[in-house]
Amino acid sequence: MNPQVPEKDSLTLKHYFQVGIGLGLFVAIVAGIFWFKSGSNKESLADTEEISEPAEDSGADTRLDEDLAARMEASPTPDRKKNDTVDMNKASEFFGQSIKHLSTCLGINASAGNDRVDPSFESLAAIVKPDLGDPIMRSEDWVTWNMRAGSEERRIRIETDYSDSEKSSRHLLYFKLDAQGQPTLIPLPSEQTKDPSDTFIASLQKDGEVYEEEKGQRAYFDNGQEMVLTEKNGKIDDLEFSNGAKTFRCAGILTSAPSCKCY
Repeated sequence: MNPQVPEKDSLTLKHYFQVGIGLGLFVAIVAGIFWFKSGSNKESLADTEEISEPAEDSGADTRLDEDLAARMEASPTPDRKKNDTVDMNKASEFFGQSIKHLSTCLGINASAGNDRVDPSFESLAAIVKPDLGDPIMRSEDWVTWNMRAGSEERRIRIETDYSDSEKSSRHLLYFKLDAQGQPTLIPLPSEQTKDPSDTFIASLQKDGEVYEEEKGQRAYFDNGQEMVLTEKNGKIDDLEFSNGAKTFRCAGILTSAPSCKCY
């Protein structure tokens, strides 16, 4: 016992220490049960991570690679029909109708002016500008290039990291996809994956033929409205627009089965 600590305080500290150990054991047991129940999924992810883990790299950049790769593996790419084409006439017509529903849902004075509206960020920003003004901030959360390299399907993905409040950074990941769309990380040197140069990104794109570019973007307006969207080849496919407690969301705008809801 520390002679400088009164006996009563020492017992109290010992009590807290024992309680802490008990809580730790309880958390460990609950975590073990959860792990056991999801064993098959964890095993498949572990196998993939073991294959894709760089042999020599270590440190924060490698852990970030693994974390981002795990996120990608959790949402495998659906089977792509190589000959699918987007009917932009139908997409523009649906987007024009959606603007009317968005206006009613969010209480925004947004008028498209015609029945067909190009499903792009610029078009939407111009429509809401009379009521909301220009966005005060716009950011790109991620960008992905899907490409074919011979008989392989590959993907280049760049994630924006906002963990540093003073300065954001970008992190690049390079994947090859199997026939089911499951990605496996292709290891790259850490000095080339953190804040990659446009030249290096272009060099990876030359490995194959880029057929699709996807972007995740968001914009904020002066009165707190938030717009989050996913673009494919420069056109909005998914949209989520929030104004106070109301949110309007559209999914699959560029597909044959688009849908919107207000909640």
